[in-house]
Amino acid sequence: MAKLVEENKQLRERSNRMEVELDKTNAQLKRNNLIFYGIEQPGMETWDTTEKIVRDFITDNLDINAGELEFQRVYRLTGAHSHPQPIIANFLRYKQRMQVLRAANKLKGTDYRIGEDYTWK
Repeated sequence: MAKLVEENKQLRERSNRMEVELDKTNAQLKRNNLIFYGIEQPGMETWDTTEKIVRDFITDNLDINAGELEFQRVYRLTGAHSHPQPIIANFLRYKQRMQVLRAANKLKGTDYRIGEDYTWK
């Protein structure tokens, strides 16, 4: 019985370490993401049209030349309980992400928000 208790303890410790490492990995994967809230959906969207919507939003509302921004992927967060569904933009360059995030204060007083994409922990 003592052997099983010790083995169980070791497995729990290993599981906890793996959970911490997984959370670190997820945080690193989300590091270049921003979430855009409040941008209406014009109907069916493809990834290309969603990216264009975000580029137009950034240009029109944040006074940033969005044509120079590089994205890895831009998509709606399906399954979100809010409407319109938020958009996740994965920037290729962290500095560009920070430029957009710093300009988000220009959205005060509007129905739009930009947030960081954190892990649940």
